[in-house]
Amino acid sequence: MNAMNGVAHSLAQDGADWKSPPSKEDKRGYQVSNTRSGLSIGSGVDAVARFVGVLLVLGALIQWTVPRVDLSGNVVHNQIMLSIAFSVIGMAIYAYAIRGHRSEIVLDIRKGEITVNQLTRQDRVRSSTTVPLSRIKSIYVRRKAGIEDTATLQIRHKDSNSEICAIRGDYQELEDLHRQLCHDIRMVRPI
Repeated sequence: MNAMNGVAHSLAQDGADWKSPPSKEDKRGYQVSNTRSGLSIGSGVDAVARFVGVLLVLGALIQWTVPRVDLSGNVVHNQIMLSIAFSVIGMAIYAYAIRGHRSEIVLDIRKGEITVNQLTRQDRVRSSTTVPLSRIKSIYVRRKAGIEDTATLQIRHKDSNSEICAIRGDYQELEDLHRQLCHDIRMVRPI
């Protein structure tokens, strides 16, 4: 167990210079997550989507101040339907934009499991999947076709053909993380 803490500590120290998956040491093991990119394309798109969502919701209110045009049928009914449509679409776009697209891997040595968390923009856990180390068939890095230096770390279950996309990031950093995770899992659970 002391050797494992040393390995987790070395990963936490090595991870300090990483660009995409920084790690931090935990008393049970360590955790690795995507970095919060300051003004990246993804956060810019999220900001625009939030703005459009708010505009649509405000449009549902503002359309009541526009002079009424008699298109067909009941004018109030048309405005109510437009208000509902603008509001629902605006709230859906806003909800999608604030949900976040970051993930985190937590290796818990004491419990013998890996937890993959999906994080919101406020770093709260949105959803979580826990896989016991005994149920993992393989962990591998999948390189994206056509995109340089980006990859995903995949976890495959023994019981089924399903896979979990654990984390996305720089290819070389994920290769290093993959090597370290496999080494640590072998130390906890000898093959």
